Amino acid sequence: MDLITQFKNTNISVFFNGRKDSIVLLDLLSKVYNLSKIPIVFILKKNEFPEILNYIDYICKLYCLNIQVFSNMKIAISNLIEKSNATHAFTGIRSIDPYGHKTNLVQKTDPDWPQIILINPILHWSNQDIWRYILSNNLDYCELYNRGYTSLGETTNTFKNYLLFDYANKVYLPAYCLQKDMDERANRINSHLPITLTGP
Repeated sequence: MDLITQFKNTNISVFFNGRKDSIVLLDLLSKVYNLSKIPIVFILKKNEFPEILNYIDYICKLYCLNIQVFSNMKIAISNLIEKSNATHAFTGIRSIDPYGHKTNLVQKTDPDWPQIILINPILHWSNQDIWRYILSNNLDYCELYNRGYTSLGETTNTFKNYLLFDYANKVYLPAYCLQKDMDERANRINSHLPITLTGP
């Protein structure tokens, strides 16, 4: 919490995408900040899961969020700087994420990006850390995590994690049953298929 509280006197903003990491981040921040007065940014993916959109709508009402939707990260940051005077932005990035291993707890955006300081409080949290926090604090999370999805990208590159399939009962276990961090993104592919991968 020290990393979160030390920026109380700065103009902050928050990136929120409706995934498990970002709801942990949001809840941590809610213990220190009045989220209704902070610009919250959602980067809308081209092939977003409808369940994610429904969940974000629910969370916005629950936390009284002032959410701003963009399709481009650079444009979103520029808008935060120009219209909200934001100097810092909290993110839910973790070291397991793409480029996460190259990220620091606090760092400026790259030189060719609009300049803002990124704060990544849960960078070193494990998958089990995330789920332990969610379950122990009884946080609502996107229903897809109860259907065998462990990491959520887009409908065209995300499918249920085969490691959670219960062959005896022929069902997928919830995401919090996954044992190894290294398997968290085993349900993601690097390219996009011409079809969506959602199903029953």
